[in-house]
Amino acid sequence: MILPIHRLIFLFFLSTTFVSHHNAFALPVGNYSNPISVREAVGPTPDELIAGYRYVSKTKADEYNKAGTLTVIPATTKSIGEGAYLSPRLGEFPGKLDETYWECVIFAQKSKILSQLNPKFFVDDKAAISAQPTKLFLYAHKHGFEIGKTVLFSRHFVFKNTLQMLIPPIFLVKSPSNPSRPAGTNSLGLRIHCVPLGGLGKNRPAADWQNWSIHNWPAAVKTREEPV
Repeated sequence: MILPIHRLIFLFFLSTTFVSHHNAFALPVGNYSNPISVREAVGPTPDELIAGYRYVSKTKADEYNKAGTLTVIPATTKSIGEGAYLSPRLGEFPGKLDETYWECVIFAQKSKILSQLNPKFFVDDKAAISAQPTKLFLYAHKHGFEIGKTVLFSRHFVFKNTLQMLIPPIFLVKSPSNPSRPAGTNSLGLRIHCVPLGGLGKNRPAADWQNWSIHNWPAAVKTREEPV
């Protein structure tokens, strides 16, 4: 049966309207293995918390988004070792931020990142945070922690008021752009979402590192204000 021309035009309009409406609610770029709402895609689920924020080139951001988590992309600077460096607050970047960079928010499974089975240690020693592996190793060893198997925290070695978190490669997955680099597994339940600068907004909550029971964490150091 041949439909009248006005009926065909109506059906075409209806189909294109549906496709546009459907795409308007598509998830942001990323690899989400389970059904997840748009809000959850850019915010923590009830089982997650904010681990921190990271600024990278678009090429690295694309790799992270495709993997849905952090990969073993080599660190640009290695003040406290190799791995992925995070900041506790959105917009906190040591030095001048390249305007072509993308901003990423990283979430972690509460039960995994807060578990005592995944050690966390604050490196509170000037020499140990200045890209001197031997001094870092000795300082951590003195406190009973093993470099490479411990999530590390410290002040930035140049910008003293800036904090950083290092997730070592044992907790990161393979990098397609660096296939020969040793990697581990996503045992912290990390999830990442990267967008161009400004895409995450301006009022994102800070990571609550001071309440993660991190060994050697200085009492005076706060990543977010405590409620009065």
